[in-house]
Amino acid sequence: MTLEKKEETKRCKYCDKEISAKAKKCPFCQTDLRGFFRRHQIFTLLGILFLSSLMFGGMFSTNKGGQESKPILTEEQIQQNLIEQKKWEQSKAGKICKEHSDWTKEDCDRLADNRVWIGMSYDMLIYLRGKPNAANPSNYGHGTRWQWCWYNRTPSCFYDDNDDGIVESYN
Repeated sequence: MTLEKKEETKRCKYCDKEISAKAKKCPFCQTDLRGFFRRHQIFTLLGILFLSSLMFGGMFSTNKGGQESKPILTEEQIQQNLIEQKKWEQSKAGKICKEHSDWTKEDCDRLADNRVWIGMSYDMLIYLRGKPNAANPSNYGHGTRWQWCWYNRTPSCFYDDNDDGIVESYN
């Protein structure tokens, strides 16, 4: 009585033929069955080196006190920055930001220029246009979706797809 050792098999996920469980390449469809990192060892190594340099590169860019180095400004540059900051604070955008401290400088600059954009809040729309002529909620089982429309403006309608008060689209 002899015991035969049966080779373990598996099915190729591409051609569905039965092949050896140890096969690195399907003998029928010639598909490489190794995982991505095994097939692309050089790219994997380069990726690991790149990520490591990003993670550890910042460790060595500090001064003796352990604080990050900052560019040194001249007295003239500091004065110029203060003048520009004061001038901006007195501009329309600066006044908007003074009223709405949670909005960014970029948001305030856009609002001062009467611009609309994806990612602006409903409160910003109200600031820019006043109350909408129509505010329509809808819910088809996936949460509330809002449509805010101004009849005499272009673009006329803005949409909040997930009830977070942020514009996801407009037309």
